[in-house]
Amino acid sequence: MVVDPHIHARDFQENRKETIDHVLHAARRAGVDGVFAMPNTRPPLTSRNLVREYLRIADKASSKVFFGVYMGLTKDVEQVRRAIEVYREYHPRVVGFKLYAGRSTNPEISVTENSGLRRIFSVLAKEGYDGIVAVHAEKETEMDETLFNSKNPITHAILARPYRAEVESIRDILKITEETGYKGKLDIKHISTPAGVQLVDEARERGQNVCCMVCPHHMMYNWNIMKSPNGWIWKMNPPLRVPGTPEKMLELLRDGKIYGVETDHAPHLLRDKEPPTCASGLAAVHAWPLFLEFLRRNNFTEEKIDWITHGAAVERHEVDIDNSRRKGEYVSSEYETNPWKPLEEQLGFGKT
Repeated sequence: MVVDPHIHARDFQENRKETIDHVLHAARRAGVDGVFAMPNTRPPLTSRNLVREYLRIADKASSKVFFGVYMGLTKDVEQVRRAIEVYREYHPRVVGFKLYAGRSTNPEISVTENSGLRRIFSVLAKEGYDGIVAVHAEKETEMDETLFNSKNPITHAILARPYRAEVESIRDILKITEETGYKGKLDIKHISTPAGVQLVDEARERGQNVCCMVCPHHMMYNWNIMKSPNGWIWKMNPPLRVPGTPEKMLELLRDGKIYGVETDHAPHLLRDKEPPTCASGLAAVHAWPLFLEFLRRNNFTEEKIDWITHGAAVERHEVDIDNSRRKGEYVSSEYETNPWKPLEEQLGFGKT
């Protein structure tokens, strides 16, 4: 059984890309029994009414998959206070808060200045919030999107969003949470750099309640795959890293330095993914059978796999999702682009 604590559904204004109903059915077919959705919809999930409507849509879907949602935080102090009220009322359906410390696909919900981050964590500390704040950690001043060349997609990874953007953002967040006296849980999402993992591990040793999660693509591929035909498929935030990094991330997961696995499932229409737009994100929730087999072939025990794909998310978020250990089915043609074709071939999976 799998719980995927990082997926994107696009209901409301962008439901042409992905819907709650579809992602729940794809998850169920792949053997996933719980998903937690991110709030960077349009409009973003920053109010009680929008969160209630999002959960209502999920409840209408004929699926047995648990659907939880992160509520978004903004620089508005009153919005943060109201979000705490919503969390306390709706947990565990509202599994925590999401904070975008660097711009991703929806700049409207980003908090890119340390002053804004400090204000948010100060309010959370003062109000006694003890749940999760999940962070997209990329430092705005270390990135330059103008350096991305759609004709040479690897520029996204090497130039536009370099590794130091993640590392420095994590450093800032850890310092701010410590200085503001924040006592809740801090989760660094889709971590992609060994240096970032080291910062999290050192903070945990100092007593901070912090962990990090990793995506399959950051353990499987380096940025060289972006040199291949249609390399723009592999554009995501944070990007793929230098050769040698995926192997290190896999080892850090095995050693327990990384807490668990999540997909960051974020589909786009083909016309949005291909040049010149090259939207960031890829479809992944349907590919969990591939990811589980990849872990097995890299000598992860079934007990370890069960923890990093289920137990870690359940314990961290304090949700009750039964571990039924269902076997999922991999269907490679679910979405308009199939980034997992190399892994299909490597593992011997065929279309069904």
